[in-house]
Amino acid sequence: MWSKLILFLLLSACSLTENSIDAKLSVVDYTSYHFTKEKAFFEMKQEVRIAYYKNYTLYRTMTLYDADRVGESNYDISVDEKTTTKIYSYYVIKNGSTEGKIYTTLPIKKKTFQVEKFLSEENLKFNTPFFNLKLGKPTFIERDGKTNEVKIEKYAFKLDNEGNDSLYRYYDKSLVNIKFCLSSELDKKLESKLWKVGIIYNRISKENQKVRREAYWKIEKAKLTPMDEKSLIDNFNRFISEDYK
Repeated sequence: MWSKLILFLLLSACSLTENSIDAKLSVVDYTSYHFTKEKAFFEMKQEVRIAYYKNYTLYRTMTLYDADRVGESNYDISVDEKTTTKIYSYYVIKNGSTEGKIYTTLPIKKKTFQVEKFLSEENLKFNTPFFNLKLGKPTFIERDGKTNEVKIEKYAFKLDNEGNDSLYRYYDKSLVNIKFCLSSELDKKLESKLWKVGIIYNRISKENQKVRREAYWKIEKAKLTPMDEKSLIDNFNRFISEDYK
């Protein structure tokens, strides 16, 4: 049940962060992860930095290297960070284009990529049916004590003889100006920003043991150092200078 649910959500949809030292540069960090409490480790974790600069967009993905294997780009499956090296790849496009260019130290043959294929393979298509699900009236709503703005919506579901699911939506009005969005429909409806979606799945196993699994997709403000910003700007300018205008 859980594996099918996660597969559906991944195919349907993914912590974002936006911050900028350069006024022309807007950056968000997208994160999604699946966690099993009983195992106490991430079954899957995806981190992508998305940057907007002038009329261009950049996606920074990550590949994990260790002595024995190469991890899948973006996905960290129970990896010991002490023994791995993170290598970043930068996918840059001109907004509206169908093709972009890759900048990386990885040994790849093709230096260009198809935008739609890349976004689908990396699960970076947002504003999808999953984030816009019609769930009826929330089971619980948490509001800001001063402004009365909606902060959290909870939806609870009972599963036949298996347990229950809960879906949470988190909103933050201070993020309304960021370019990235999980659901433009919900943003408009609540005049806020949907920055995080969480699913908690509880069930009783055949051995009568409680099993709790969680999955999250979220947006958070990125914390950029001067070196972070320089790396992003350098890749944007390299792309622009190579006649991708």
